[in-house]
Amino acid sequence: MKSNSILLVAAVVLSIPLSAQAQLPMPSNAGQAAPWVAAADPTWGAIPASYVDATCVDGVSCGGLVDPSCADGACGDPRGRRCWDLWGSAEFLMWWMKGTDLPPIVGTSPLGTIHDDAAVVGTAGYQTLYGDDISGRDLQPGVRITLGTWLDGTHNAGIGVRIYGLDGTSEHFDRATDGSTILGRPFYNVQLAREDALLVGFPGEVAGDVHAKFTNNLIGSDAYFRIMLERSRLRRLDLISGYQFLRMDDDLRVDSSSYIIDPNSLAFGAKIDVFDRFRATNEFHGAMFGVQGVMGRGDWSLTGLAKLGIGNNHQQVIINGGRDISFPPGPGTPSVGGLLAQPSNIGTHARDRICYIPELTLNLAYHIRPTVSVHVGYNFIWMSNVVVSGEQIDRRVNLSQVPGPVVGPNLPAFQFQSTEYWVQGINMGMSWNF
Repeated sequence: MKSNSILLVAAVVLSIPLSAQAQLPMPSNAGQAAPWVAAADPTWGAIPASYVDATCVDGVSCGGLVDPSCADGACGDPRGRRCWDLWGSAEFLMWWMKGTDLPPIVGTSPLGTIHDDAAVVGTAGYQTLYGDDISGRDLQPGVRITLGTWLDGTHNAGIGVRIYGLDGTSEHFDRATDGSTILGRPFYNVQLAREDALLVGFPGEVAGDVHAKFTNNLIGSDAYFRIMLERSRLRRLDLISGYQFLRMDDDLRVDSSSYIIDPNSLAFGAKIDVFDRFRATNEFHGAMFGVQGVMGRGDWSLTGLAKLGIGNNHQQVIINGGRDISFPPGPGTPSVGGLLAQPSNIGTHARDRICYIPELTLNLAYHIRPTVSVHVGYNFIWMSNVVVSGEQIDRRVNLSQVPGPVVGPNLPAFQFQSTEYWVQGINMGMSWNF
């Protein structure tokens, strides 16, 4: 989902409540003060006349600012038609995710470093250029659409759906050297029993480049029943329950190309391409339940949602890697296994785990019409049991796997590593309740 597509969808949906509001029939009592306008609420005082639903003539079921509902046939339309019985919202999201903790992916060392210590973690002057940090925690735009309909004219029960998604993070790292600087991909060499590095650049020996790309994204949806627990003219509390879906994944790919530039080497002129890819996906399906409430005062209202999703999270980790050695312009010789992705951990790994997803939303709304409001608020989602790409990387590498046979331990190994995860941010949008 690209940013321009998100904004276009939001603009179209935002136009729905205003156009629908303009098409509502004028009631027969238009321009007359409703008999309950001046009634006082013991806590908040008089209900503002501008926020009593002008389409209703029944002061018992019409709740003004908070609950503009009416009984069947009680609307002010002389033809006795029902209210629209719809609610919904369209929101622009500015959220950020917890991100993924990556190990050192690309490093360098100062000129003059000996070959065995070049780009090796822990040696004098070593510096990590990419990795050894959290990726995927930048602010992301997104959209959330909520639509629902009441099942009765008094708005005691309804059904609704909610769909949301983020534009996603895409981080890129690119570095190249003509052989005048040191550049490498660090790892732990189990055969040497120490830190080591795959050199992409070293003075007089190797020139090359390295590219890393990290992405993550989130989409989700709910389908639920909404049942009124308690309400007054300026307050309402509903029970919600239904089905929840959420998908969160991230992806790390690292590509490097090394050119042998040492004329004294037997491999002079060779090009060595190496790539690793780690992709982690989480697909949650489960039941959700919670409460949704609203409280009004004057032209303002405060809405809140607290719910919990419980269900199955299908975790999947896909690891792939390879290398290709060629002497340009001749063809290359491909093989399975890159650097951190070796035959010992390459493959598609999947399992199912119970996951809990609590969510909290708070919105402050200003009512520009009795049935239309704009709001700003905060949202927090927490996930108890997910997989992310960085946690699945084993830095212990036995290079004898390619081309083989293996000498020593069969590493890197794969083992599921789960973690907790969260998403939070600001919501801005428009809501309607007809």
